[in-house]
Amino acid sequence: MVLGLQTTLPALVDAQYSLAKSSKSLIYTSSELTTIKSSSNAPFQLRFCPSLAKKPTAQDKPKGPKPDPFEKPTGDLFIANIPPAHLLVLNKFPIIDRHFILATRAFKAQTDPLEADDLTATYACLQEWEAQNSSNGRLFAFFNSGPHSGASQPHRHVQFLPVEDIADDDANFQLLIDSESNLAVLPFKSIRADIPPESAENGLHPLYLRLLAQCRDSWTGETEAFSYNMGLTLHHIVLVPRTAEGMTVRKEDGSEVCFVGFNGTLLAGSLMVKRQEEWDYLRQRPEALDEVLNSIGIPNNK
Repeated sequence: MVLGLQTTLPALVDAQYSLAKSSKSLIYTSSELTTIKSSSNAPFQLRFCPSLAKKPTAQDKPKGPKPDPFEKPTGDLFIANIPPAHLLVLNKFPIIDRHFILATRAFKAQTDPLEADDLTATYACLQEWEAQNSSNGRLFAFFNSGPHSGASQPHRHVQFLPVEDIADDDANFQLLIDSESNLAVLPFKSIRADIPPESAENGLHPLYLRLLAQCRDSWTGETEAFSYNMGLTLHHIVLVPRTAEGMTVRKEDGSEVCFVGFNGTLLAGSLMVKRQEEWDYLRQRPEALDEVLNSIGIPNNK
């Protein structure tokens, strides 16, 4: 599939992001970064994002139906239509530069399986970004589905983050999805497969459905609560069944510190926290990361 854009995808996203940032159509604040490691020695980028705490809460929003940001996107957040059934928009609350989204034009449920045209358009974005990027940049795509996945919008959408913007000048940063060995030692179940480039266009959706079926086979909770994250690059796809968005971490005396939850950026190896107490606690007690990772998915039977 060819996206059919009037300019290259990286140039289009760059220009629209700069415009939306200058017009304050999106709300961005810089992040603090550090690296922490699980007990299995898998490294995770920990990102302190106070802007997450500034997102409107349910109490802040007007009563009535929740607005759908993808129904008729206009203004500086809109990037382009992707015929025949999708569009590209910027994330209104980016934590990482150039965070953008592929959404269906007609409403489709985020909890339903991705369809073939969803993955075809997603993979085309990955291909065009890498082929057209003068700095050899890559994209990481992720999809949150279900109440325990960290999903925040019911309208189907896949999200993209430029890998160089996730790394943020960290020369040692590596996507978690790229490392089969790091995934294998984590305490939660993940299902990973390689994507043969020659068969990606016709073979990606059947491959995704096979991995999704394996996730469902391992699920023991209520059917309506089935949740998972998907991570995708040009070369790999990973699905992680989720049993919880996160957990409340506590001090040794049992007193509550904070709630720590993760979405699909987990599969990039990038974890985001929004409050000072979360940031301080995980940096001072990296072993607490193991507690959270143990709580969010199905146990990994190594």
